[in-house]
Amino acid sequence: MPTLFPVTDRSSTPPATPPLLLSVPEVAHTLGVSARFVRLLVARNQISSVRLGRRCLIRRADIEDLVARGGLLGAVEVLP
Repeated sequence: MPTLFPVTDRSSTPPATPPLLLSVPEVAHTLGVSARFVRLLVARNQISSVRLGRRCLIRRADIEDLVARGGLLGAVEVLP
């Protein structure tokens, strides 16, 4: 007789959800740029950030929006 509720394997872990906040080095690695460049973008308010103690964290959604918009045109001035 078939069961109404199939038995599921509860030993498997649920799929991992990506973190909501990323550190500056994680953002730099994700975007393929330096951590210094990410800090520059934060200092110029081109990427919003959250401070938790001494840590500067950036929302994953803000990075995804940045990429969806096509990046930052003119984000850095080239000095002579």
